[in-house]
Amino acid sequence: MRYGSGSSMALEARPERRWRRPISGKEHAAESLPAHPLRGSISGMLPDFQLKLRHLAPQNASHEWQVLRDMRLNALRESPLSFLAKYDQEEKYSPERWQAEFDRGDWIVGELDGERVSLTGVTRESGAPADERYLEYVWVAPEFRKQRIAFDMLTDIIGELKDSGVQTVFLWILDGNDPARKLYKRLGFVTTKQRQELESDPGRYEERFRQYL
Repeated sequence: MRYGSGSSMALEARPERRWRRPISGKEHAAESLPAHPLRGSISGMLPDFQLKLRHLAPQNASHEWQVLRDMRLNALRESPLSFLAKYDQEEKYSPERWQAEFDRGDWIVGELDGERVSLTGVTRESGAPADERYLEYVWVAPEFRKQRIAFDMLTDIIGELKDSGVQTVFLWILDGNDPARKLYKRLGFVTTKQRQELESDPGRYEERFRQYL
């Protein structure tokens, strides 16, 4: 049984994952990946952007979980069809539940001029090899889509995973989420041909994708 992770890319979390595994295998101080120059909108009417990726810091978990909560709820409210979880369900979670969710993975927030515009989670399956990770909670605010934010964000995160010794990255994509499928294929993910029906929505399926680093 899976419950919703978050993303307009429809990557879902498994509830048994209940510990934090930072990408590098060590605690991240609120560190940031190098800023990424983005080209603005297709029309060229917007100025260039500098995307800054920041790991939510475990040593500041007493308040950083609120950042995760707020971005997650924004994603569920804005893109309800992209996730297994529902806004009305997670909006009722207690602070303790959100703290447990924060401790479950490494969460990376994309910022433009101080505004939080994207989110990605990196988690490890219970009992999985130490060199395997999952991507989930992938989401970009709608007003910042089609500007390479998701592609650049995930490219940097995957690169950091590779540098840390991770060898395989997995993710799940819901049927019908064609933008996500197209994005992940551009990033080098291929299908494992593993499909499973959603218990919460019989007749709808998700498919697992993989990339060897």
